Amino acid sequence: FVYNAILNRKERGVRETYHEAPALTGDQVDAALAGLEHAREQERSTAARESLQAWGTRLDLALAERVNA
Repeated sequence: FVYNAILNRKERGVRETYHEAPALTGDQVDAALAGLEHAREQERSTAARESLQAWGTRLDLALAERVNA
């Protein structure tokens, strides 16, 4: 959540900078926003992978308890 908040703030900053400094081309702004979206997707996939790993660990522990019971 904190990471997304930072990315959202950066995205707003890119948009505000574009409005304040029209010397930036639309392509430059699009590239910056695409980079932010890519970073956001990477964060989502990392979080999903960590969640799956955590569930896998829980399952392993539950199975070990049953075997040892």
